[in-house]
Amino acid sequence: MDSKQAKRFFGRTISHVSALLFVALLLCFFSLETKADDGAVGGLRLKGAGRGISEYSGLDLTFDVPVFFQNTLQLSADLSFMPDSDMGYVLRLLSSDGQSLDAVYYPGYSSDSLAYLRLVLNRKSTELSVPVNKNTSAWTTLELSLDGNSGELNLSVSGGESVRMKTSFRGGGGVFMVFGSSVREPRLMGESSRMAVRNVSVFRDGEPSYYWPLSEMEGDLALDTVAGKRAKTMNADWLAPTHSVWRVGERFRLPAQASVAFDDESGRVFVSEKGNIRMLELESGTFKSLISKNDLNIVAERRLFFSDETGSVKVFDRRMGGVSELKDRQWSRPTRAKSRPDFTGQNLMVDNVTGQLYLMNGYSEYQYRNSLYSFGHSWNKENFEGDVVTPRHQALSGRLTDRSYLLFSGIGNQQGPKELGSTRYFDLYKVDLAQKGVRKLWDLTNSPDRPEFLPVGNLYADKEGRRFYCLGTSENGNGSLELYEVGIDSSYVRTVSGALPCPVRSVERTGLYYNIENKSLSAFLVYQDGQDRVLESYTLAWPPGYPPEIAYNKDLSFQDILALAIIALLGLSVTVVSVIWIFKLMYDHRRLRKAKNKVSVPLPVVDLRNSVKVLGEMSLLNRDGEDISGKLTPKIRELFLLLLCESEGGGKGLAPQKITDALWPDSDQAKAKGTRSMALRRLRTALEEVDGVDVEIVQNRWRLSIQPESYCDYRELLAKLKRCEQGTKGMTELLDLVYGTDILEQFGYAWAESQRSFLIGKISNVLSVYANRLIVEAPNSIPEVLKISDIILGLDSLDDRALRFKISALRCFGNHSAARSVYRRFVREYMELYGEKYPLEFSEILGVENELPEA
Repeated sequence: MDSKQAKRFFGRTISHVSALLFVALLLCFFSLETKADDGAVGGLRLKGAGRGISEYSGLDLTFDVPVFFQNTLQLSADLSFMPDSDMGYVLRLLSSDGQSLDAVYYPGYSSDSLAYLRLVLNRKSTELSVPVNKNTSAWTTLELSLDGNSGELNLSVSGGESVRMKTSFRGGGGVFMVFGSSVREPRLMGESSRMAVRNVSVFRDGEPSYYWPLSEMEGDLALDTVAGKRAKTMNADWLAPTHSVWRVGERFRLPAQASVAFDDESGRVFVSEKGNIRMLELESGTFKSLISKNDLNIVAERRLFFSDETGSVKVFDRRMGGVSELKDRQWSRPTRAKSRPDFTGQNLMVDNVTGQLYLMNGYSEYQYRNSLYSFGHSWNKENFEGDVVTPRHQALSGRLTDRSYLLFSGIGNQQGPKELGSTRYFDLYKVDLAQKGVRKLWDLTNSPDRPEFLPVGNLYADKEGRRFYCLGTSENGNGSLELYEVGIDSSYVRTVSGALPCPVRSVERTGLYYNIENKSLSAFLVYQDGQDRVLESYTLAWPPGYPPEIAYNKDLSFQDILALAIIALLGLSVTVVSVIWIFKLMYDHRRLRKAKNKVSVPLPVVDLRNSVKVLGEMSLLNRDGEDISGKLTPKIRELFLLLLCESEGGGKGLAPQKITDALWPDSDQAKAKGTRSMALRRLRTALEEVDGVDVEIVQNRWRLSIQPESYCDYRELLAKLKRCEQGTKGMTELLDLVYGTDILEQFGYAWAESQRSFLIGKISNVLSVYANRLIVEAPNSIPEVLKISDIILGLDSLDDRALRFKISALRCFGNHSAARSVYRRFVREYMELYGEKYPLEFSEILGVENELPEA
């Protein structure tokens, strides 16, 4: 077979295999997409502390019969704690002879990030606890094991440090197991923590006995997929996709800019267009005309609002300064007022007890305002007591109670005049209309922890008064609209929905409302579409919640088997392609050996995605080729390097205490443990953007796992050093890897001193042996010897061997003055470091054997 025939053969083969791979990938994608659609669930959410026993929330695994075991009992579950969870029961065990064991969630009020699971034995609190993170809704795994012979209990969270304690639980009896509150067992009554749970598994005597994926969509029973055992829920919500994925409702074209009002008691939406008032019925998705002809043209300057006090729709006219009311399909005569708050971007508030209308903030005549007006038959300026709201407009407002409102964010400045600049505030106020007072709840405007999102529209506060929801996008306004949950007392912020499927840049108005009848959150958007405007509605099941990932179903369905078969086919295809490629390389290698002129083989091209570079300037490229190393704080970057050094080159990782000793040697142990857990969580979160790179736990040791398909220059360096110790093969690639930069720039930490010394010694020894070989066997390799000397001196400026190589190489080039300059600099540094004269004179160095011959 000649070269042309070989090329055609390899080309056809690779084309066919590539087509096969493409088809297999499409089938696998379709199968997995179908599987995700069928099983995209998030578990069960417990509502947390209630106002009485009737509102307790829980999951009872043993409401019918307890679990019996002899030697060992093991339980594991995925848990997700909400950021504002109060103290409450997480897991409760009760033996048939009356012994009890509880894992209780403590928020950790002294820390913004850490909470604890504390063990309570027979209703007596112990000092034993394990840390959990409270500022994230990501899943953590709780693992509990109980020895039926000794009664020893072991508890850990996400593979971290475990706690052990002696209990009175023994094998041979039954154990009741409950998450949160019990359904029927009075001894297990108690308020649960606000959390989600899924993937609950129970092993008895080392054998899998029960597994509740909690993938049901409705009802109060959950079925275990191993033995068919039922678990019962109480006052809990299933985290189905409808809680995080917006469902598109109706879409209406409006010929003019619309004003929208919503009745949260009946679920009616009122829309005005060119003076026509129509009511949108959410159930049927149809409009019902209320007024078709009237002389009241409701445009942008007029705003609709619903009055609970009168049960009617009213309209506020900013230009006229008056209010009209819709009764019996007719508008009342609008009230006119000479002194009126003619501002834009105001916040409208209504006292549901008295029917009083209030307007606050706004913008007019190049001035930000913070005035507060009330309206009866005329406008009156009010002076509420308490904190002063800085002048602003475009703030979000929403009802907290019948007689109080929340005021969030806005644009303005401290003095008012626009020419003094503007600030996007990120603060929260409570406006009490009954007590006529204002109180600032929190302010993150100038905080480094300020969330980077732009809230829009209005806000909706839940009935518990602990959090509110609003729509928002990225700071520059170019991102997608998502739903955010914001803590009223604790100031946390998290995303709880996917993106709204709408053109964000064209959106003019947004509204967020709660439909009591349907128990859903509704969003209404008005945006420009050509010459017309479009009103669209979206709904989200209550309560909103974004499952961190798709729950895993351990039963193998037909789609599972199909997906596994396709993966096996992919593996076989990759193997075939690899074999063909190896044969091609062997053929090319034989052809190159026959060539008269030797051609150097270039370095392989490194994929600029999912790669780790720590030699020289650090970079961490994600799956899109973007460098995310700048997102790592200095301490997180140091943790990453520590785990990398202890994991590559045959390393087995580090025990948690070793990490603490290396990074926080002088810190209090309890505080250091919490800081370490937080740092590891942040590192794992950052690495989610990089495919094939993750932090894993193996035998209670943390290690950095980098898959073979992901590039790591540190791993390549260790591999090339090992290969070059056995010969000169790969030496060119090693020189290109370490030349031209301070490769150990990142290894300046105290714990890295031994690793730095090891690398310097290893690289210097390998290169010195190679340089000596070049001097003897290849006298014409003077430039390469000079390159090697520069590399070694860059690592260790007082390496005698490198000094000899460089002086000899410069002398061969005839550059004697440069050679002497190198020697004088070396001698000076030697004196500064050791305090004594360097023992060899310049002429003695030139007399060392194996010196390069002069050119």
